[in-house]
Amino acid sequence: MPSPAQSDLARRSAPPTRRPSWRLVLGLSVAHFVLALGSLLLSLTLSGGIDAEEALLPSPLPELCAGATAVLMQPGAALWSQLQSGESLPDALEWLLVLGNSLLWGGCAALLLRARQASPPS
Repeated sequence: MPSPAQSDLARRSAPPTRRPSWRLVLGLSVAHFVLALGSLLLSLTLSGGIDAEEALLPSPLPELCAGATAVLMQPGAALWSQLQSGESLPDALEWLLVLGNSLLWGGCAALLLRARQASPPS
């Protein structure tokens, strides 16, 4: 039976796991949340708001921000549209979908970063 010192040494010398830390996932999720809602706010601001007839800034930037928002809000936006059956979702459920979407993006980005760090340089 190995001594506690030997098992501690074996644990330290074991290769690192490929599972990302929760801090990395949380940090990337927060970054995604800020980027997604920032692009939404920027597209609404530059286009003159929701009810405006004309855009405040005649440029492709509002469309670019709206496109970025559409990409960043997937797959949450697809689930959102499936859950809506002609009526609006409760606010708490909408925010839960947005936060869950950001957690999913953060988790996937953390996995990709961890896999890239673990792969040998070519």
